[in-house]
Amino acid sequence: MVFQTDDVVNNVQQYMKEDNAVHQHQRLQYSNDEELKHFELSNKMKGINKLLSLTVG
Repeated sequence: MVFQTDDVVNNVQQYMKEDNAVHQHQRLQYSNDEELKHFELSNKMKGINKLLSLTVG
C-alpha cells in the first residue's frame, strides 16, 4: 500500500492531537515522578508503534 506523504502527515497530526488529549487526562492521575516517567515513556513507545503501522500500512 502506497501512502501520499500528506496523508501520512495528516494522520500523524490527528493521532497526536487525540493522543495528547487522552494523555493529559491520564497524567493528572499520577503523583509519583517515577511512575509518571515510566507512563510517558510507554506512551511514547505506543505512539511510535502506531506511527510505524500507519506509515508501513
